[in-house]
Amino acid sequence: MYYPTHRPQLTGISTQSVDCGVRSTQMGLDWLSKGEVIRSVKVIRDLGGMGDGATNYYEWDKVIDILGGSTLGFSGEKTNDWQRTVDHLKAGGAVIYAVDYGQYRKSMQSKSGSLTFDGAHAILMIGQRVKNGVKQTRSFDSLLDGRYAGCPNGPVWVPQWKVKQSVQALGAVYALLLHRDPNVDNNDPGDLLPNPGVSLSDILSELSDIQDSNPMPELEEVITDLETILGITRNPEADVSSSVEPGIGL
Repeated sequence: MYYPTHRPQLTGISTQSVDCGVRSTQMGLDWLSKGEVIRSVKVIRDLGGMGDGATNYYEWDKVIDILGGSTLGFSGEKTNDWQRTVDHLKAGGAVIYAVDYGQYRKSMQSKSGSLTFDGAHAILMIGQRVKNGVKQTRSFDSLLDGRYAGCPNGPVWVPQWKVKQSVQALGAVYALLLHRDPNVDNNDPGDLLPNPGVSLSDILSELSDIQDSNPMPELEEVITDLETILGITRNPEADVSSSVEPGIGL
């Protein structure tokens, strides 16, 4: 089983404000190839003919297909069908979603990467689990870089029904399914499902949810300790809204 490296969006390069789709594609390539295909933001933009602005799922798909080919056996599939994406995640697959980040963060602030950003945003999600009767998927949001207090530093599990709300808030479903061909890479279907266990970012986001609904001084101390371990700044002014623009052209 292979779990891709989380790649933050805001790293100081010139296109960082609109690189959500590029970073999602980058992590998707990593996951599909089990680390064999790692490409820079510039290479991905050049291959997809993306220029230096917002991107779309046609371009993400083009890059995935170019680098997958018949030898490596992976590819992308554009879809506007929500249930198609759910079935794919349940089978252990990965999906790049276009979401309305305003809706996304308002419904789950402790699992988002901005306090105020409302634009269109791309997020890679992998696999599915059921916790307390709620279906969840793993969010590789490129804005999760721990830059302010309460911001996760790495992938977290998110409720699938809340993802659906944020996807449909754009007016339609825009998603790219990522496929591996078992005839090429000899994967069994179960190999598509990553099993990373529970991370400190997962624990922090869950504790933050509890603290928001029922504040407790003792729990705040635990949260502070975890934020220190994860290198979170605890700087409430370090929001990303001034560094991020809508990164998707629909």
